[in-house]
Amino acid sequence: MSYDHDQRYSQGEARYRASDKTLEGSSAPTKPEINGEEVVVNFLRFIGEDPMRAGIRETPARVVKSWRELYEGYHLDPKKILSKRFDAEDCDEIVLCKNIEFYSTCEHHR
Repeated sequence: MSYDHDQRYSQGEARYRASDKTLEGSSAPTKPEINGEEVVVNFLRFIGEDPMRAGIRETPARVVKSWRELYEGYHLDPKKILSKRFDAEDCDEIVLCKNIEFYSTCEHHR
């Protein structure tokens, strides 16, 4: 299989930027009307799996639910989140936070 990834990416990006629709309260373009569960079903078929098999019949819904959770930060206002801080006027030692969950799907966080 051969295709020009950069060319396809640029075309897709151009179509995405051409959209003048925005999410309510955001300047970001809305996502295209794509059914996430259908995407997962097609992926399962692509890898040779039967999406109607009893053991994975509900997998598309679970995957979409996990995507919503993983990517929910894209719809949050970073200024609002990052403006929260810990005020400790009487503390003269380091404050250490442990066991903070971190997930990333960014290519620079591999």
